[in-house]
Amino acid sequence: MTSRDLTRRRLLQRAGLAVAAAPAAVALATSTASAAGKTPKADVGYQFTPKGDQHCGACASFIPGDSAQGAGTCKIVDGVIPQNGWCPLFSKR
Repeated sequence: MTSRDLTRRRLLQRAGLAVAAAPAAVALATSTASAAGKTPKADVGYQFTPKGDQHCGACASFIPGDSAQGAGTCKIVDGVIPQNGWCPLFSKR
């Protein structure tokens, strides 16, 4: 074998490793992107009614909308969030 054959062999081995590692890299990138986004209401068990004195309007993650009594958004849960809703991620302000 010549040194040229060994170089070609190393190149092909490294290319094979790169191809084998590609699905893992894609999965990691996808999970990172999901982590950066907000969680859907269904995934957190969101409900449109309060649970006792716990409700979105009193939660630390709630971001009020334009009107004092209107819906807003949430730092964690995706979508429009009514002030009277509730989810298990509630954290009192």
